[in-house]
Amino acid sequence: MLAELVDTARKAGCPDVLLEVRQSNQTAPGDLRQARVRPIGRRRRYYQAPPEDAVVMRLTLRSAWTLSERPRSVSRVRAEPS
Repeated sequence: MLAELVDTARKAGCPDVLLEVRQSNQTAPGDLRQARVRPIGRRRRYYQAPPEDAVVMRLTLRSAWTLSERPRSVSRVRAEPS
């Protein structure tokens, strides 16, 4: 399923793919990291039933983009505190 999403995004010229994963999901993050998907932030109380944070993950499809090409949604995600 991820491969299909990435293929579609590349064909559409998207520089990134953003995914949200439940914080309690212990399997997905490891599988996604193997596919070079990296955590970039957290959406507090993103899921409602039960209330839970989402870990926001990004797969970069292009190494660089111009400022006008940068997707707005990337700047709206709060960075994970170090």
